[in-house]
Amino acid sequence: MRSTSRVLSISLSGTAEIEVGDGTVARIGPGDVVLAEDLTGQGHITRVVGEQPRFYAIVPLAAAAAPATR
Repeated sequence: MRSTSRVLSISLSGTAEIEVGDGTVARIGPGDVVLAEDLTGQGHITRVVGEQPRFYAIVPLAAAAAPATR
């Protein structure tokens, strides 16, 4: 899965593993915040780990502004 826009993913409960295109795996749990900005390329895979359901909040971020020119 690839993000369609930059978002913050805030883990509320449960544990998950996020695998990115190069094979790197990160384990996240309650209180962890992840910046998802994989807008191009292979994207990522998220897997729930353990028996507890994973609940999370997604916060969309505004597109980055272009640098000011003089």
